[in-house]
Amino acid sequence: MAKIDPIIRAELDPYKPVPEIMQVISVMLQNNPGREVAVLSGLSEAITVLQSRFASQEKGDESNGD
Repeated sequence: MAKIDPIIRAELDPYKPVPEIMQVISVMLQNNPGREVAVLSGLSEAITVLQSRFASQEKGDESNGD
């Protein structure tokens, strides 16, 4: 029996994070037709969590006098 694994492999330039991430998002959306809104909603939630985490870290750094 054939084994089929739908895997996307990417090499990303860490010095161009935004365009690289946007390209990955675009490919993922193309591979999830009909689920684009759900994927983007999940991504938005994850970004909000990360933004909160980094914002609280920055506030912690400021209060420590750094």
